[in-house]
Amino acid sequence: MGKTSCLVTLLLAICTKDIESTSVVIDLVNSNPSMGSTLKLVCKVAALSRPDTIVYWKRTVASVQEDVTHNSDVQPPFNDLKIERYTVSPSDWSPTSRTYTLTITNIQPQDCGSYECSAEGITTTKDIVVYGDMNEVNINSYKNGEIVDFTEEMITSLKCVVNDTARNTALKAYLTTSNGRTDITNQFLGKTSPKIVTIEGIRAEQSDLSLTNDKFPISRQYNGKDFVCEAAVAVAAKSKSAKITLNVLHKPEITCKGNNKYDLGAVGVSLSCIVSANPTISKDQVKWHLPNNITLSPGEQTGPYRAMFNEKDGKAEVKLLISKVHSGHFITYNITAKNTRGTAVSHVTLSLIGASKPAVQGPSDGGSSSSIPSIIALVMAFGSHIVFSL
Repeated sequence: MGKTSCLVTLLLAICTKDIESTSVVIDLVNSNPSMGSTLKLVCKVAALSRPDTIVYWKRTVASVQEDVTHNSDVQPPFNDLKIERYTVSPSDWSPTSRTYTLTITNIQPQDCGSYECSAEGITTTKDIVVYGDMNEVNINSYKNGEIVDFTEEMITSLKCVVNDTARNTALKAYLTTSNGRTDITNQFLGKTSPKIVTIEGIRAEQSDLSLTNDKFPISRQYNGKDFVCEAAVAVAAKSKSAKITLNVLHKPEITCKGNNKYDLGAVGVSLSCIVSANPTISKDQVKWHLPNNITLSPGEQTGPYRAMFNEKDGKAEVKLLISKVHSGHFITYNITAKNTRGTAVSHVTLSLIGASKPAVQGPSDGGSSSSIPSIIALVMAFGSHIVFSL
């Protein structure tokens, strides 16, 4: 069964008479009672105009009033609701004044409400606060802590719900990482559905709370983040939450290192790219594309070329190694990476130091080339003092 609570306020209504006015005062013996404790409300009535005046204890929940106890000077105190935990005892009786103490034992959240003591048309009211345990928070039909797969750029529906909770509970939504959390409650439509329930014969006010976004956009930046819904009663410092981890599936993204400039004849040249993907890729899903339609996968070697693959922090570092650079190696090399979400293509350029533009095609073998771009590269490397025989 859900729990409920209410706030503490004090309403005092005084009716002025030509003579000394009747007064009704309620003293709260233990303010902010904890669940399971004993609560005492002491009603002190003074300046009664009639010795047979009847003093009433009533309780109001959501504008509906009901008798809790009814006491008179003739009849001993009794409990109209027949709740054993509620008792009323008189003391300090006199024809013009008296005291009636309402005692509630083993107090529960459903005991909260407006407690009213009345005599001769004079009324004093106190609202009682009792905070109980909060109910579970739910996100869609997911299990708390579940890792949920989403695809990049999809539109999904997210809904947080907490049922039968305190009417002053706040429900909020966050995206969290190890570095902190971001409040995204304003992206959701909030709804509060108050209701009256009967618990152990006592009327109690509760609420169903929800946050809904039927068009929540999933982007790659959410991958690995937690979506958290938290219900909290700030006054009582009580809260409960639920979370799911967003696992955003996306095609590979390739980022290659730039400024790859070397001298002719350089040895041990390395061209490097970082591939991020979800699902992550294996070395068989990456390929370097060399001249003459040659493809090279990590772990393979052809001529001066060798491909390498290394996993690091959930990403793949892919390298193309060239043992010794010849003129025809100064070209742009393509790299492709593929997973179940798609294929990405990128490129990295090997440039000759001092050259304005690299050649666009590579050699037909591992060491030399008779292509025009290769001749241009040689001219740029050694100057114009070259004699050609035709």
